[in-house]
Amino acid sequence: MRTRCGSTWWVWVLASLPLFGGCSCGVSNDIDRLTPDGALDARTTRDGASDRDTGDDDAAAMEDDAAIPDDAAADDDASTMDDAAMDDGSTPPPDAGGDDGSTPPPDAGDDGSTPPPDAGPDAMPPVDAGADAGGCTDGDGDGFGVGPGCRGLDCDDADPATFEGTTRSCYTGRPGSLGVGVCVAGTITCSSGVFSACTGQVVDTPESCNGHDDDCNGTPDDGFAPLTCGVGVCAATTPACVGGMLATCVPGTPAPNDASCNRRDDDCDGAVDEDCSCVRVAPTGNDAAAIADGNATPFETIQAAIDWAAMDASRPRTVCVAAGASCGATGTYRGRVTMADGISVMGNYESTGFTRCTGSTTVIVPAAPPAGVPEGVFFPSSVVSPTTLDGFRIDRRNTPDTSAVTVDGARNVTLSDLLVNNTPSVMRSYAISLVNGAQALVTRSSLYAGNGSVESIGIRSVGSLPTIRGNCDSIAASGRCDDFCGSGTLDAIRGRFTAGTGTSYGILLRDSPGAVVETSAICGNDADVGASIRIEGDGAGIVVRGNLVNAWGGQTDSHGIWLTDCDGESPWIVDNELIAGAGDLASSRVAGIRSEGDCQPLIEANQHIAGGGEGGVSASIGIFCGAMGGVPSLCGIRNNVLIEGSQFGVPPSSTGVECDAGSCDRIVGNVITGRGGVNVYGLALGGSSPLVDRNVITGGCGTTSATGVVTERSSARLQNNRIFAGSCNVVASTPSSFIGLHVLAGVTSEIDAHSNDIDGGGAMSGCTSTGITLFASAAGLLANSGIYRSNIVRAGSCPMRFGVGESGIASDPRIFETNDLDPYNTPTALYLDEGTTALTTIAAVNALTDGTFVGNVSFDAGYVAYPGDLHLAAGSMCIGAGTTTGAPTTDMDGATRDAMPDIGADER
Repeated sequence: MRTRCGSTWWVWVLASLPLFGGCSCGVSNDIDRLTPDGALDARTTRDGASDRDTGDDDAAAMEDDAAIPDDAAADDDASTMDDAAMDDGSTPPPDAGGDDGSTPPPDAGDDGSTPPPDAGPDAMPPVDAGADAGGCTDGDGDGFGVGPGCRGLDCDDADPATFEGTTRSCYTGRPGSLGVGVCVAGTITCSSGVFSACTGQVVDTPESCNGHDDDCNGTPDDGFAPLTCGVGVCAATTPACVGGMLATCVPGTPAPNDASCNRRDDDCDGAVDEDCSCVRVAPTGNDAAAIADGNATPFETIQAAIDWAAMDASRPRTVCVAAGASCGATGTYRGRVTMADGISVMGNYESTGFTRCTGSTTVIVPAAPPAGVPEGVFFPSSVVSPTTLDGFRIDRRNTPDTSAVTVDGARNVTLSDLLVNNTPSVMRSYAISLVNGAQALVTRSSLYAGNGSVESIGIRSVGSLPTIRGNCDSIAASGRCDDFCGSGTLDAIRGRFTAGTGTSYGILLRDSPGAVVETSAICGNDADVGASIRIEGDGAGIVVRGNLVNAWGGQTDSHGIWLTDCDGESPWIVDNELIAGAGDLASSRVAGIRSEGDCQPLIEANQHIAGGGEGGVSASIGIFCGAMGGVPSLCGIRNNVLIEGSQFGVPPSSTGVECDAGSCDRIVGNVITGRGGVNVYGLALGGSSPLVDRNVITGGCGTTSATGVVTERSSARLQNNRIFAGSCNVVASTPSSFIGLHVLAGVTSEIDAHSNDIDGGGAMSGCTSTGITLFASAAGLLANSGIYRSNIVRAGSCPMRFGVGESGIASDPRIFETNDLDPYNTPTALYLDEGTTALTTIAAVNALTDGTFVGNVSFDAGYVAYPGDLHLAAGSMCIGAGTTTGAPTTDMDGATRDAMPDIGADER
């Protein structure tokens, strides 16, 4: 029986999440509670080094802190969060407007929603230019410049209205999109002579099915390709998004048989007119006699029957191939099979009356093709009319490069009810290969990629348009495939299924815009590098929907879905039952979904996304989005039911969602957890600044550390989230750290956290818990970085527990306003100032002068039922106690916030 790691699993709405059996999440009481050592130092890179040179002036802090897990074996061209290409400034922050001496744009609020006074909330009045008697070089007379006697550095010494604390609006979205749909401006702030990154903006992104205008073009929920389902006359089409909700496509009702002989698939089984007259083929046939007597004698070979049918349009358009004289037989046909336009070929007949059987096996063993012709059953480009191959087992030839079926430029092809076994062992092995603009439907089939030492692929599409649908033994009432691949003849698409070398994919979509993969079971990649679904190149209009995707076995890379450089397009990964990855080695990179480079996938409304983990994998990630060649992957991660870093086991590092080097645009409405591991993280942002809104984010059960959200050099906007470090059983022998929100500020980065519920989590013995920890590099940091408004912060449950903890003198927030430092569980300190001074009263917090500390309170949040229901109960003192400055317009449930907003994620 699987046991939970802890008697209380505080994950708010995640009470039902399974944890691993027998985990010992041990801690000790002697952890250096808020230093950057210990628990957060424990993660290692794939090569075993504990830290890397980042090449940035945050490096000292990152070397000490090591908060975000390295993506194991990440690409050395900027796909990792600490890539030098980002850290050394070669990829600058968005144009702030005024940071290069240009005239800054007009004021906006801290997040673009409520404009502050002209000079910013902390602005100081200008002084006369002659007031710098101490040697201050001050060009505009505002008292800020360079040299002794200046009040500080100046972001624009030609503008007396720009000085320390001045804010300006900023927007980096598409021209014309500001103020349209969800798009709003953000804010840059002058601090220590440098404008911060743009904080709080919401820019245009690919459209999501949510009732909002996400791409800010004036029309909500537009641009979705219609959904299709069913085959034959049962095929149906429906709009993909109706009223902000995903639509369900319902196929038509099939006829009892296909005996109407109307060149249509009336019984919706993928075969056309299989119950009608046909050109007959039997193991006892004779080609010469069949030609001579007009097919009164069955043909002996499939090719002769195809050729004869194609010669005269008055002849039957279907070739019926018998396995034997009666049902239950197995018959094998050897030789070349090249399909002809409009001539369908059906297997599994009996040759006595030529009725179709359910228990027969008709085998094709293709002969060596002519020179230059691809392997296997061959569909040439001359096939343009509906043409079907149905009801066969196809045994690949034992040649260096082999394929069961090749569709080369053909269109209107249907491949149904096919079985391709897991043989032979060759160099390159494919079950079905589509090339040169081929268009084909693949359905109701059981396909094995085979055993290629270089490459093994179930369905390979290069420059083609496949529709892969219904390859699943069981489709639930939800319309999603809910069966795993299994072995044997179950309908599924499999990558390499036995351990070997090379590259393996269940499905490869390379430059295949418009491809559809739905309601199928796709699994396996037991090779060096692999994924169940691989998307490369032009990804326009690709839809992956309603599938069960389960990758396992990859040695170097092992991902459920792996996307790379999609030409800036947005494949839609939506409403899938499961997307999971698992690897075998400590060096394996593992993710449920991995996206790199110029790719903007919309990952939406999936039921379960998970990394693998187990004991031997160094970095198990639910969703990883990172840069390649300096280009980030702008993933949209929205409304997914559950995203886990690991499914089972205790990997050294487990992260629910990791966004690296500028990647990710919006993370909205998800349930995210690291689940279990040595160091676990719910959400990790490394140099990335997405909008993070309305999520439930939990670190999980970490034997060394558990962190809800960890950020490094990020200007993300966090709003309306429930952020929880996690919890599990602890023993006194192992140090353990639990942190709700961990922030490492960068040179120009600034977190904006507004209206969140944040809890340090932990357990009642042997650990340290903190609601928010603030770290900063010692050199080059913006003075006073970070905006924290209207958050409910709990210290957690460990013996040493802090509401907020600064690591040192350089880690002060710029604005800390109207937050509730909840005294639940009597914290060791409400606020640990500069890593040394424990403040136990809210008056002491509001009296701090090294930032703007105003209006903060300390009272019980008054939740309806903590931790199960974090809505505010009637009478909660958080009601109406928040600030309108920078407040989100809606709350965690999408309800509109009023003129006196509440503190926390809920607006009662």
